[in-house]
Amino acid sequence: MNQNQLPATTRIAAILQSDGALQLTANEAASMACMSAPSMRRKLRREGTSWQELYDQAWIQRVHSINNKRMEGGGLALPGKSIAHLVGYSVNAFYRCYYRITGELYRTYRRRMRAEMENMQGLEFMDEQIRERRQLAA
Repeated sequence: MNQNQLPATTRIAAILQSDGALQLTANEAASMACMSAPSMRRKLRREGTSWQELYDQAWIQRVHSINNKRMEGGGLALPGKSIAHLVGYSVNAFYRCYYRITGELYRTYRRRMRAEMENMQGLEFMDEQIRERRQLAA
């Protein structure tokens, strides 16, 4: 299928998934999708979305994927100032943007992730204890 035949939502979402795309303006993204900015806005509206909604989805996916990769390695979610730097935002702008998109403070998200991580580690510890007891009983 030709790139221009894909829905505008698909084309713009794909552009926003590329590295450095979170610094793009709507005009730059439209140009990369081979359309004008007004045409992009019109097509996205017709498809039931907007540039801002797609941008916000890509932004929050990027923030969470950075933290997920770190947590898979056994680490905790990064502090907001570190994430802000990685996504090209000032610290305050990052916190405001995170709250605007999710309705949750970033520190609340970090605490929840820490609790989930501790819970998972606690379950693994309990599993180890059960295995040890079974081995001793055998």
